[in-house]
Amino acid sequence: MITHTLTDLRCSMWHELRVVLHNREHTLLALAIQAFARDERIFAQAVANNWESLEAAVEDLPVDLSR
Repeated sequence: MITHTLTDLRCSMWHELRVVLHNREHTLLALAIQAFARDERIFAQAVANNWESLEAAVEDLPVDLSR
């Protein structure tokens, strides 16, 4: 009966550990995805700003339409 109780206790502890680790994995994955999305948004904004600067810089260039 003691062996059965120890086995139940081990199984219960293992299950609890799996739940905690599973939740931690999901938390870490969610944080990684959030950081990736934030970094991609910042990068995309920088690219858009570069195109906007280029557009403003070339807007006043002379254009020869006679050809």
